[in-house]
Amino acid sequence: QYVEVQSLMLSPFVGVFDARATGWITYIQDLNSFTELLMDCQANFLYYLPLFSAGDVTKLIPEQAQSFKHITNRFQKVAAALQVDSYLVHVPQRPELRAELLQCRELFDGLQGGMSVLLDAKRKSFARLYFMSDRDILDMMSQTASAPHLLGSYVHKCFDGIFNLALTRSK
Repeated sequence: QYVEVQSLMLSPFVGVFDARATGWITYIQDLNSFTELLMDCQANFLYYLPLFSAGDVTKLIPEQAQSFKHITNRFQKVAAALQVDSYLVHVPQRPELRAELLQCRELFDGLQGGMSVLLDAKRKSFARLYFMSDRDILDMMSQTASAPHLLGSYVHKCFDGIFNLALTRSK
C-alpha cells in the first residue's frame, strides 16, 4: 500500500488528493512503526519467557525477574487490548498502546544489561562458557538447575572432543 500511495504522490494529477495522500503515507508509516515495535517486544518476550519461567533462575537474578514481571504485565495489557479490537488499522488512534510498548522496550534494554552482568560473572567463573552464546548459557541455566542430566547436551559446546556426558548418582 505504501508503494502505491508513493507512486500516486508522483503523479501529475495528485494535486486534488495531495493532502489525503500525505495523510495516508503518515498513517501507513505509523502503522508500520507500531507493528515493528510490537514484533520486537514480542520477540524479546518470547526469548526471555522460558528463562524466567524456571524458578531457579529467578532466585539468581531477582531484580531482573521483577523487571520481567512488569514487562509481562505491560505486554499482556497490550495483547488484551489488541485482542478486543484486533483491527490493526485502529492502532494509530490508540497512542497508549505505543507508549506501553515503548516502555516495554526500555525495560527490555535494562533487562538485557542485567543479564549481561550475570553472564559475564558466569563466564569469569568458568572460562569455557566463553565458547557458548548467551542464549545457550541462559538455556543451560534454566534447564539444568532442576534436571542436571540435561547438562550433557551442552558439553560439546564447551569441550571439542566430548560429545556426550552421562551423569550417575553416587551413593
